[in-house]
Amino acid sequence: MSKKATATICNAGHILTLAGQKGLTEDAFDDLNRGFLADLFEAAVRGKLKDKDREEFRKTIGLPPLTPPVLELVREIEAPATEAFELLDFFNKDNKDVKFAHIDGDIVKYFPDGHIPAEGPRHLAIHRLTRSATEKEFRATDIEKTTWADLKWMLEQQPKGEKGDLRTNGQANLFFIGSCLVRVRWYDVGWSVDVDSGDGSYAWLGGRRRFSRN
Repeated sequence: MSKKATATICNAGHILTLAGQKGLTEDAFDDLNRGFLADLFEAAVRGKLKDKDREEFRKTIGLPPLTPPVLELVREIEAPATEAFELLDFFNKDNKDVKFAHIDGDIVKYFPDGHIPAEGPRHLAIHRLTRSATEKEFRATDIEKTTWADLKWMLEQQPKGEKGDLRTNGQANLFFIGSCLVRVRWYDVGWSVDVDSGDGSYAWLGGRRRFSRN
């Protein structure tokens, strides 16, 4: 038997194995026999599949992605209008209303002006990381970044680590503000706020929450 014939038989066996694994019914075989399978074979023979992205192909025919999206919407919330304030007047460990355990000293370095203007009502979106991902991966999906006013309002809803939209189990709540990533965590002694302007290569584990304007 020629090498070509052997390869054809092996590939045919592979196709039959896939059919068995996918649990194809008689109706499903009938659908394939309407020419779809023949079209795929012809496309492969003509080299039309070489540069095709499999994820895009699956999307075209209505199948879910092989790799889940980085972000999953948890819910959307409406933030009310907020007044202007000075950044360090609120974000400091002497704040009597919100319990802070740590405020990153770089907050002044990256936001030297410190004046946060008043804002009108707006919508915020809360997403959960479905899997480990770098900052670059979920930064690119932002519709609109958040502001310090958004973070201030959210902290005021959970000043002593009460349950709410911000995670209070030690996992990071992620806010992209300006060119920085602001990481907010609750520890037993208060909120911790860190500011980072890295290259976005750090990978975060799934389950963390990312906040954005909607």
